[in-house]
Amino acid sequence: IYGEWGSGRTSFLNLLIQELLEEKRFKVVCFNAWSFKNESNLVFPLLRGIQKDLSITESFYMDAKKTALLSRVAFTNLMPTLFPFAQFAMDKKSENESTKETYENEYLTNYDLWIDQVQSLKRHLRRIIKEKLKAQNKETLVIFIDNLDFCPSKITVNFLEFIYNFLNIETSINVIAMDQTQAA
Repeated sequence: IYGEWGSGRTSFLNLLIQELLEEKRFKVVCFNAWSFKNESNLVFPLLRGIQKDLSITESFYMDAKKTALLSRVAFTNLMPTLFPFAQFAMDKKSENESTKETYENEYLTNYDLWIDQVQSLKRHLRRIIKEKLKAQNKETLVIFIDNLDFCPSKITVNFLEFIYNFLNIETSINVIAMDQTQAA
């Protein structure tokens, strides 16, 4: 939902929320990004809100938080820090081909582990949302996100990527209200 500041988008959201709360099949979660604008990652407060509203266990929240933290750091930025192969190769030249291969294999193994962890979180999050909705006699989780445009653009982009990659599921509807001229 797009609208400039003061155009009534939050009021519109509130009317929509009230309508959905009257429907028994919806579970509504509200997230005001502006409340967390000084956080380095908006994913954590959103996950905490979902965890509390759906009565998800603390251990799942902590696992999701760890994976989200790892995912937040782009793999291309993380891995060169952990495995500075380019610098290593320059330092060693081609005199240690076996060491170079070992480094490449370690890099690929860690990349595969990271991908597996991210995929596992996606599957687990989908499954647990379905289970918790069913336990509460609900069919659909509706997440309302307001004031995202008041957050720094890098944080906004990371947050939108998380929503797209992890909360873009068949039992969830994500409603985002923001001023598109102010957003990243």
